[in-house]
Amino acid sequence: MRNPRSLTLGLALLSLAWSAPALAGPTPAARCEAAELKAAAKGCACRHDVAAKALLSGATPDFLACGGKLAAAFTKAEGKGGCAGTGEEPTVDGRLAQLVSDVSAALQSATASGRAAVACAAAKLEAAGKKCACVHKTAAAAALKRIPADFSACDAKLTSAYMKAETKAAGACPTVGDAESICDDVQASFAEVEADVANLGTADFATSGPYGAGVQTVTLVDTSRPTAPNGSYPGAPTRTLVTDIWYPAIPNGIAQQTNGPIAAGSFPLLVRAHGFSGFRNDSVYILQHLASNGYVVVAPDFPLSNLNAPGGPTLADVGEQARDLSFLIDTVTADDSDVSSFLFGHVDTTKIGAIGHSLGGATVLLATYHSTLRDPRILATVALAPLGCVFLDGFFDSATVPLIIEGGTADMITPYQSNHLQPYGFVQAPKYLLTLDGGTHLGFADRLGFGKTEDGDAAIGCSLFVHPGDPRPVTINPGLPPDFLGGPAAGVDPSGSMCQPICPLPPATFMLQARQNTLAKAASLAFFESKLRGSVSGHRMITGRLETDNPDAALMFEE
Repeated sequence: MRNPRSLTLGLALLSLAWSAPALAGPTPAARCEAAELKAAAKGCACRHDVAAKALLSGATPDFLACGGKLAAAFTKAEGKGGCAGTGEEPTVDGRLAQLVSDVSAALQSATASGRAAVACAAAKLEAAGKKCACVHKTAAAAALKRIPADFSACDAKLTSAYMKAETKAAGACPTVGDAESICDDVQASFAEVEADVANLGTADFATSGPYGAGVQTVTLVDTSRPTAPNGSYPGAPTRTLVTDIWYPAIPNGIAQQTNGPIAAGSFPLLVRAHGFSGFRNDSVYILQHLASNGYVVVAPDFPLSNLNAPGGPTLADVGEQARDLSFLIDTVTADDSDVSSFLFGHVDTTKIGAIGHSLGGATVLLATYHSTLRDPRILATVALAPLGCVFLDGFFDSATVPLIIEGGTADMITPYQSNHLQPYGFVQAPKYLLTLDGGTHLGFADRLGFGKTEDGDAAIGCSLFVHPGDPRPVTINPGLPPDFLGGPAAGVDPSGSMCQPICPLPPATFMLQARQNTLAKAASLAFFESKLRGSVSGHRMITGRLETDNPDAALMFEE
């Protein structure tokens, strides 16, 4: 049966603000969360037990005592202080009440007729309550120990109880074979309760996770494709990608561990694409953040668009960059099955996402949506200030992969209106747009050669496109052939006719790079947690909390 990964590691541990070694004790927030989860466990079991007994006696169930005990336990937990939030008890009680109602309906308790049928439905109700109590208690213990929760024993007990009830009833049960669906109902309710009591916000998702951030640098060669000629560079028969592999490492108090030991577990895979004249480690802040929160992130230097590309960086290789991402997915998937690889058994190849900045944003959009370049293994995509104005209405119609575009209103390199807002309108749901008031282009990268209070776009970004004395803004002509990547028939406009001119005079005000990094970390992690791990808290972030927490951020979304 389906057993979603507990969000205790991805969520509760986020709220523990892990920067200490693994043996550090639980924080007051974790203790409060654990206490409230234990209270919810008792409340859930109480409601199902009352419903089961009422069904057997033919009485109306009275849940008053269950609600009273839950309220008292929440009040006690909050009275000790340190809780991430307060006042969640009515919401939690409502979720538990809804769950017992839904389970009763699914088991057809109200229409059960005859002693054997009623007894079977009552036994299944009681078993669902025990499963509900089990998952809440298991999550509470995991939160205190800072380990992932394993619900397999909870599932097995419910399955066994349902088989026993159905066997005993000898065909009289109102429903049969529904252990998996009831498990899923209970798990979904638990996920909502866990998110209620964790009450995670921007600061939690922007905080380093429970792991260290390990990194290994490898040189990968794709022998199946050539590197095209580029200016004075004659090309090569293969494609060589110097690549950083970031991964969750055993925590030792050091933020970045070169070649450190990988942590136990199987982790989602993300492929990361750098921008024009960028490089694999120009955004360590977010690579490190994702690795510390339990992701394997593969970040290459693309052969012809990195800062030191032979013949000079070019836009024209972006299609091959999309294929590079597929090559990297192939490589890491193989490593997961290779006993000689340090990644052996550590990559969840069913959960793959992509993240890219600027031209890298265009790269991940091609790898996600282009009619011939897209890789169907990519299940969630983050585009940071993407070059999106070259994609026409219809480009995104080949897939419904969840996408979040993150863009800033003061972006001088890929201006917001044509590159972020306009493509968002073309994307099919589920889609999300995070708009940062005063956000810049280079604010999505590390601070590379400009002061902490400077606008990186003005200080160094536009120097790639504007020479002293040049008129501003600058209209860019990519100089690409009209059939580039399939041309308009494939939803691509090589002329960039919809693109705004770039590098206008610098804005009077802008978002500081450190602030923009914080919001990008929180939004990107929340998105991947929601789409790849099923995080309720992550979903709440990308559908409202990012905006309500942050007056300098605005959200649009369709689901």
